[in-house]
Amino acid sequence: PAAAQQQAPLDDLAEGGATAAAPAIKNLHPHSQMLLDSIMKERFAKTFFNVPVDPVALKIPDYLEKVKRPMDLGTVKERLSKGYYASADQFQDDINLVWDNALLFNAPGTMVHEGARALKDSTEK
Repeated sequence: PAAAQQQAPLDDLAEGGATAAAPAIKNLHPHSQMLLDSIMKERFAKTFFNVPVDPVALKIPDYLEKVKRPMDLGTVKERLSKGYYASADQFQDDINLVWDNALLFNAPGTMVHEGARALKDSTEK
């Protein structure tokens, strides 16, 4: 996978994860898992965005210099299942981060860039 995002730590709740005072999104919005599963089945998502980027395997050593907060849909799915998200906005922010990272790192006109653009457009509706 050429442009999936590197996995972020799941236990980093200080950056906005769910707490006892803020129940996890899976309890508030059970359709979120269904929505994410649907996105992950899309052709571009399966090809590029469902797993973390491996900068070594992909020979892109500058990836982590340019992409400061790596994210992929598999990490979003894991976070969702572990109750990380306290709001729908946090869930959407991580999904948007996947697309934004791909748009930042990959040049316009490349399959990864255009796939990210298409998925971003479809998930913002």
